[in-house]
Amino acid sequence: MKFGNINFSNNLIYKALITEYFNFKDTMFCCLVKDRNEIEGNTLFDSWESYINDTAMLLENNIKKLSNCEICILCDDLSKPANISDTFENRLMAAVKKKLVKIGISDCLFGVVRLESHASLMIQLVDILLGSVMFDFKREMGLISEKQFERKNIVVTECRNIIGEILSLIKDNICSRRHTGFNVYCGGRIYPGDAKSMENISRYIIRASFSTERLNYIREDSKVIYKSKNGNDTKEFQSLDFIASLCSHIPNQNEQTVRYLSYYSNVCREKRKRQAMDEPGYVIEDDLHNKSCSKSFSKAY
Repeated sequence: MKFGNINFSNNLIYKALITEYFNFKDTMFCCLVKDRNEIEGNTLFDSWESYINDTAMLLENNIKKLSNCEICILCDDLSKPANISDTFENRLMAAVKKKLVKIGISDCLFGVVRLESHASLMIQLVDILLGSVMFDFKREMGLISEKQFERKNIVVTECRNIIGEILSLIKDNICSRRHTGFNVYCGGRIYPGDAKSMENISRYIIRASFSTERLNYIREDSKVIYKSKNGNDTKEFQSLDFIASLCSHIPNQNEQTVRYLSYYSNVCREKRKRQAMDEPGYVIEDDLHNKSCSKSFSKAY
């Protein structure tokens, strides 16, 4: 069973199947929708790593809601890129376990298995639910014909009725989403009034690419020995090789060192400008912003 196979002769069966599925206690369904047009424009995007990391994120967010359970992940069969040596099962298990350990959960995941969809009713149900979620998006983009709408709408409507307004809320949230920035700092949020934290992160931004304290120059041999941060490893350079490595951190003249992708790209900003759309405000409230935080950040530029 697949969402694409729904037609006039079996749509009532699919509808009944969806109803029966949601009759089970503690049934959960979670998905992540990405805009392919935005992704394909990003030359740095790795579809394989993104699939692994996004799947691990969804699993982590759902597993942490459970208690005293043992979990085996059943996955639809997926083609692996030729340049990837590790198996899909090992890679996904490692990614999920890494996330779970960070939140204090261990030893609950005992297996990851890839199956053909026809071998598992649960995987087939996921395909139907995903098709229902994407139905409205595709219809708005003109990818759903009237005949397809008539055949499948009864199943999609049943999903809407059961889940309530969640599907439409997801659609509205994604279509009207306004990005307010992002945070790559793994610690707690830093507010403008927190002068000490602002100073620390400013120091991190402007720090040099190497430390003279870990540098040892042997004049007689014309060699440079550089220690790792933890002091356990060292690397030896010829003097000219070390200078060449150091110079590689210097940008070329007029080289672009900051790149804006997706929502922040010049193309997207120009589109918003033509549509007279307001740019998003600060991530933190304006009333928390003051001159002292601007002064602190000025040290980094």
